[in-house]
Amino acid sequence: MRVRLLSGLAICLLLPGQAAAQQADPLRLVPAQAELLVKVENPRQLFNAVYQHDLVQELLRIDTIRELYDTTNARRFLQLLAYFEKKLGQSGLELLDQVAGGGIVLAAKFSDPGAALVVIQGKNEKMVSDFYQLGLEVVEQELGRQEAKQKIKKGTYRKIDGVRLGDKVFLAQMGGNIVFATDNKLLQEVIDIHLDAKKNASQGAAFQAARKTLPKEPLLWVWLDMEKVRQIPQVKTALETLSIEPQSLIIQGGLIDILKRTPFVGASLEQQGKDFLIAVRMPVGRQGMAPISAMVLPEDDRGSLPLLHPPGTLASVSYYLDLGKLWENRGKILNEKQAKALEDFDQNSGRFLAGSKLSMLLKQAGRHQRWVVAQEPTSSYKTKPATPIPSFAVIIPQRAPEFSTSMNTILRGAALLGGLQFSLKMVEEKRGEHTIVSYFFPEDKKVDNDPNGFRFNFSPCFAAVGDQFIASSTVELARDLVDLVAKEKGVASPATMRLHLFASGAAQALKGIEDQLLVQTILSQGLPPASARKQLDAFLAVVDRLGSLQFEVNYGKNDFRYDIRWKR
Repeated sequence: MRVRLLSGLAICLLLPGQAAAQQADPLRLVPAQAELLVKVENPRQLFNAVYQHDLVQELLRIDTIRELYDTTNARRFLQLLAYFEKKLGQSGLELLDQVAGGGIVLAAKFSDPGAALVVIQGKNEKMVSDFYQLGLEVVEQELGRQEAKQKIKKGTYRKIDGVRLGDKVFLAQMGGNIVFATDNKLLQEVIDIHLDAKKNASQGAAFQAARKTLPKEPLLWVWLDMEKVRQIPQVKTALETLSIEPQSLIIQGGLIDILKRTPFVGASLEQQGKDFLIAVRMPVGRQGMAPISAMVLPEDDRGSLPLLHPPGTLASVSYYLDLGKLWENRGKILNEKQAKALEDFDQNSGRFLAGSKLSMLLKQAGRHQRWVVAQEPTSSYKTKPATPIPSFAVIIPQRAPEFSTSMNTILRGAALLGGLQFSLKMVEEKRGEHTIVSYFFPEDKKVDNDPNGFRFNFSPCFAAVGDQFIASSTVELARDLVDLVAKEKGVASPATMRLHLFASGAAQALKGIEDQLLVQTILSQGLPPASARKQLDAFLAVVDRLGSLQFEVNYGKNDFRYDIRWKR
């Protein structure tokens, strides 16, 4: 009950409004020991950027989507909003601008004793006071209506009135600010800062350095004090564990090293036209990095090869990873036990890799790997699997020409073993100057442990195109990739990792299970088939126009940049 009452009151503080004159920064009330700061600079601007976005509005016009938020809590919120609008004589848009138009700050301290704080800066002190008093009246009335034992307790500290609700909610109005705190001493400290102009979190050197790395006018920004957070036992243990776990080292070893050294993490959300950018910044980079850098960072600007975009692409990723350096520097990157285990496995790896040793393959493989996931429109099989999945492929460059020969031998050997159980049929086909070797499951043979035909999602195959080796789950995707790789002339990017996710490919994948989605819509919403079809078509049309989500990682000499961009 308490959570519901407070959430209703807090949500009212996040309604959009009109722009006005520059106000005092709510950061001035945050104590210096804060370890996390999150600030919404202009709540209305954030509201407009998200809620008023054309695609969001299209989604909200779909009956099926609209019913997801047409809940009891949502209706109660709208009733509460209407009550505030009537009593205060302002629309919801105007209320936010008057009550919270100066910005909203969330601050937290994770190390013991933990605490949290919300500071809301208004533009109209009288409206802030009226809103605050009306909110308290609403809470008191609701507690009385429900005959709750819990009551609002009032108190005064240095002539500033505050209230307490339960053990973890303390509120006070200070001029044009409303403050929520999880601890009474914290609220008193905020009052001291307000009255005495004591040092606050925004005056710290680490915070000021972080703020300079972020855009001047973001919709929202975040600052995290890693110097203090790393001292928290759970965080310290997690970072140390990830630093010695081989799989984590290979996948995200560079990022882990950065997090162990950076004094802070800064992040922001920015709107650029119809696009949105999340930018993460840290003030450490290549300089001073552990031996893992030899494996995850190139010596030049060739961080990642061009992304491959065959038709129906859902995801395309390109990254730098020199596994040969893992073998050469195993004694520095891995601990003694892990290095010994890798050496022992290498000694026996020939039995699993058709005579090739793991160390030899790691040194022969190139540094720039790429992966592609795509929804192919056609299939070589007449039989359709009950659960279709997208095709996927890996493209690995070869540092030595023997790599393709070794992989050819290994994959043919694996296919031979699979053929003994599934009667795989090998087919070699020419694609321009290149040969694709593929394997197919027979469609006239039943398999007891695959009654739904999941195997017909696969026609495993491989091909060599110049110095690039392609291994694909389906021959259809392999054909597209052979064509793309054979004619590509793109220049490598300095970014060490790039990943693009495509909504158009997701829409095609959803269309592949359109019948199942239609049945689910009919049953879950109780709609007639024609109405369900209309709703589903509208939803798929919006998904198809969502654009792409793009991720990019860059390691500078003394900085780390991680960008996430939603691009229409």
